[in-house]
Amino acid sequence: MVNLIAGGPSILITTPKISFKPKSQRRYSAALVFRLVVSSGSERRTTPKASDPGSYWLWGECLALLTNWQHKPDGAMVRPTEFNNLVNGKFQAQHLSVLGQSFAVDLDWMIPEPSDPDFLGMSLEYHTPSDNPEPVATDNIELRDV
Repeated sequence: MVNLIAGGPSILITTPKISFKPKSQRRYSAALVFRLVVSSGSERRTTPKASDPGSYWLWGECLALLTNWQHKPDGAMVRPTEFNNLVNGKFQAQHLSVLGQSFAVDLDWMIPEPSDPDFLGMSLEYHTPSDNPEPVATDNIELRDV
């Protein structure tokens, strides 16, 4: 983390977490949560410097841009949830300020129709040793309506 911050301020986005809950046979509600991790060598809250505007200033700008943002008209809105001051202090003679901000998006999701209706199953062939051109075992998996 120290090397990351030494290279300048950064904003990282974590891989989202998505929770699905069934609403009907093909429809789900999906709650997506992602997190920004803002790091800086300064916690400066106002009057940003070009070289390092400060973690709180960066956090405020991200919050302003993402709150109620919609990826498409009439789409689900991004809303802030949790804020954490993860690190604020000196480490090895360098100041560190790391903030975490979570956002949530509540979606209504429908299972898409298959793009290839002829895709009815798959066949798996096992080769031992791996360079043997003849399969030693085969599995056939049929995809059916559930």
